[in-house]
Amino acid sequence: MASGTGALAAGAAETRPWVVGHQTVPYFNRAQAITEVVFVETSRDDDQDGTSDRIRVELTRPNTAPGAKVPLIIHASPYFDQQTREVWETDFFVPYGYAVATVALPGTDFSTGCADVGGRREVRGSKAVIDWASGRAKGFYADGSPADATRWSTGHSAMIGVSWDGIFCKDLTPTLQASSDDATGNYNKWWSVRDFRVNAPKIKASVFVVHGLNDENVKTRQFGEWWSELSRLGIERRLFLHQGEHIEPFYDFGATYSTPLLQWFDYYLQGLDNGVPQQPQAIIQRENKTWSTDAVWPPEGTADQTFQLTSPLGQAAGLLSTQASSASMADRYLSFTQSVDYSRDSIVSNPTQPRSDRLVFLSNTLTQSVRLSGTATISLRVKVDKATAGLQARVVDYGSQGTAYVVSRTVADLGHYKAWDTKRELVPGKWYTLTWEINTDDRIFAAGGNLGVVISAEKANPLIAYAPVKVTLDTEQSTITMPLSGSLGSLAMPAQRMRDIRTAAVGPREPTRDLREFVREFVEAGRGKRR
Repeated sequence: MASGTGALAAGAAETRPWVVGHQTVPYFNRAQAITEVVFVETSRDDDQDGTSDRIRVELTRPNTAPGAKVPLIIHASPYFDQQTREVWETDFFVPYGYAVATVALPGTDFSTGCADVGGRREVRGSKAVIDWASGRAKGFYADGSPADATRWSTGHSAMIGVSWDGIFCKDLTPTLQASSDDATGNYNKWWSVRDFRVNAPKIKASVFVVHGLNDENVKTRQFGEWWSELSRLGIERRLFLHQGEHIEPFYDFGATYSTPLLQWFDYYLQGLDNGVPQQPQAIIQRENKTWSTDAVWPPEGTADQTFQLTSPLGQAAGLLSTQASSASMADRYLSFTQSVDYSRDSIVSNPTQPRSDRLVFLSNTLTQSVRLSGTATISLRVKVDKATAGLQARVVDYGSQGTAYVVSRTVADLGHYKAWDTKRELVPGKWYTLTWEINTDDRIFAAGGNLGVVISAEKANPLIAYAPVKVTLDTEQSTITMPLSGSLGSLAMPAQRMRDIRTAAVGPREPTRDLREFVREFVEAGRGKRR
């Protein structure tokens, strides 16, 4: 998110009065800031109109003394759509000695070129602005005169934003559906171009990751898998997780969010030795809305724990245990049938009551709290009675007071049992093993409650007609692996008598399946407005 470090040069205190000690202070009057519009050349002609594509940049920078230079914060988006570009970053960062640029991605607002929804064209469009701020690309004012960013820019830049940002264009939709192979859901070249994990080794910048743990628009796996790559590569990083949905965190969390972010930029863009590398790596909003920190994330002591999905053995629900137990042949295989396209979260209610459309597996009642931090992986050996089938796994926190909280969920297409880039038709009655990741999370399961996993059958693909699927699961060959810390003793004990769990409430808010509402939430979050 931010790149560039550097020591404070000798004599810089005189040219940077907005720096006091090892931090920036709100020195500049926002009302006196310089605003200008610049068109940055990309050196490409993707719209094939005979001229180099240009990115429209609306720039606000502090009115510094001659010779003083400031770093640049870039908010790139396709959402501006010829509207007033109001973003919180301008009012917040400019007084602290930062320039802020709102950048319309190629083919949006007044930027020329062509959009490609998170692809190389958009990357090159944003890169052109970074290059311009460093003197490596040309910029022009509306009258055609050159715009030289090196007069005011230090050459250090950061990118910031919320969500993808994303775009919804009716003319582009058929192309996107064909290129992304919606009909099969296969992972292909179109997806690999937009897979940031692939290019993680090329990252030279520091990364400040922000995500809502209840975001169902941009799945938490997106940050979780990327974070794992950043960790493996030793890239400087920080994590801010909150209990919100698909939102701009500044409006909901204020200084709790903006203060560590400003410190991050002060260190990497202003070159101030403010101790950022020694600060906790993770800032996390807990279940009760308080805040906690971790020196590293996942926290020290977190380890993968593999649970057997044990058959009920005479109980009302199956058992989650790290100790495998032998079952009779009659108990080993469990069957259920899903009759609707998609299950609702209400399917996790009253887990000890028998239902024919799900399987439930519960841990023993926890004697002490257990913390999940990271990405769980589930592996199921199943057979079905149709040529296509989807499976959904939900990790659920069953509290001691009758609450059921869906911590994370993910649907997978059984047709991808062999590889994610190839979909195969299923042979009814044949056994398959499907392994997939469940969305990343950080959750403390309190003492007195139960950790649960609920399995249901789903529509394998939105574009394929659904027929009710009967699923038979082999419990002896089915497991879930979770990254856990805390006291795990009760999870390894032999099965105890299961308490009867009746739920009074299921949370959080279930993700919408209304396309218009989904788009509204996505766009409003991208524009950084309150919902």
